[in-house]
Amino acid sequence: MYGRGTADCKAGIVAMIYALLALKEFVDEDEIRVELVFDGGEQNGEYLGMREVLKRGMPVRTGIVGYSGETNEIAIGARGYHRYEFTLRGKAVHTGSRFKRGVNAISKAAKFIREMERCELPKPASGPFSFGSRLTFASIEGGRAINIVPDECRLRLDFRTLPNMHKKRVDGIIDGVIGRVRSADKNFDIDCKYLVGEEGYLLEEDSPIIGHLRSAIKKVAGVNASVVASGPAHVWNFLYSHRIPVVVLGPKGENVHSYDEYIEINSVPLASLTYATAILRYFSL
Repeated sequence: MYGRGTADCKAGIVAMIYALLALKEFVDEDEIRVELVFDGGEQNGEYLGMREVLKRGMPVRTGIVGYSGETNEIAIGARGYHRYEFTLRGKAVHTGSRFKRGVNAISKAAKFIREMERCELPKPASGPFSFGSRLTFASIEGGRAINIVPDECRLRLDFRTLPNMHKKRVDGIIDGVIGRVRSADKNFDIDCKYLVGEEGYLLEEDSPIIGHLRSAIKKVAGVNASVVASGPAHVWNFLYSHRIPVVVLGPKGENVHSYDEYIEINSVPLASLTYATAILRYFSL
């Protein structure tokens, strides 16, 4: 099945619902406590649903996120993210002016982007995070008309970080680039605003939920699961700050946030069975 939202994260929701329907049929509800939380506001970092759950004081010992991916990979960590908005200011004049050149805010923005993208970012030689950090200028807005030198340009930066690369270090990288460009260009005028973010995390491999999921995957699919780290962040980056160990495992699917996002439908019931089996083993039933 193709379509945006299939892999992120509708198929995981379906698999989890059916896992709990199966447990309700065969297990005494007084013996175990399992909650489904379908969160809202993840893309903008608000996590409204999960914040509401935590506000109610629900005691959570561990969790599983149903993001799609490879069914034999358990994600035990995720990169963090920090998002910024930059406003660059110039001086507007007519583009045809004979003597006044103005200050082009878009050109200043381009200079800033180039300098940021030259930064060397951490990339371990091995381990779950061998794909390293990444910075992406994801949007740019500027200019009023084609015959006016732009006097303002806004940039939004998405900065993906490793667990040992905290916001303070990202702030230092950005401040260093701004300082270098400003010292070389007296007309470089920029403001920086932090928007939202969460730190990265990595669980210890001896966390009980990892062992139970590995055992369940072996029983259901007959394969040995490996542990990896997620490139994208998710709601559990937020929960990790509450010291709740969480892993990611879902149906098979790829190309999240892209045009050809898809899910393999026959992997959905397998994911349901894996969830149910892991839950039973977690509660020693």
